[in-house]
Amino acid sequence: MRPVAALLSVTALLVCGVVAGALGMHLFEAHRGPARWMRGRPPGPPPHLVMREMEERLDLTADQRRQIAGILDRSRDESEALRREVRPRLEKQMERTRQEIEAVLTPEQRRKFLDLRREQRRRARRFFLGEGESNPDALEPGPPPKD
Repeated sequence: MRPVAALLSVTALLVCGVVAGALGMHLFEAHRGPARWMRGRPPGPPPHLVMREMEERLDLTADQRRQIAGILDRSRDESEALRREVRPRLEKQMERTRQEIEAVLTPEQRRKFLDLRREQRRRARRFFLGEGESNPDALEPGPPPKD
């Protein structure tokens, strides 16, 4: 193999590694949920960090800072209200989906499906909350399957 081809191959491999790592981190962050210090807060960067970056990059006046802080506060409150409004609907839809799946399964498969869901929930709690912690908001499985 010629030196140029070897260099191009190594460079391509390095670029693929960087892209795969970036994609992996993006997927990990997207699915792991908020960091411990952010639990219970709306998703997204904390407003004080957004404000600090805007101040540094946009050279805001005191009046602009005050107005933007109000806008961010109002937006955060509106977003939280939307989450509270949508969450029950989403939970009902998830419950309907679970019931539809169970209706297709045999009694033995339903028991295994319940076990599978419990195990997935345990893994998710360990992953998102750390070993030994519990999440009081976690959805519990529906009623036991009927034979």
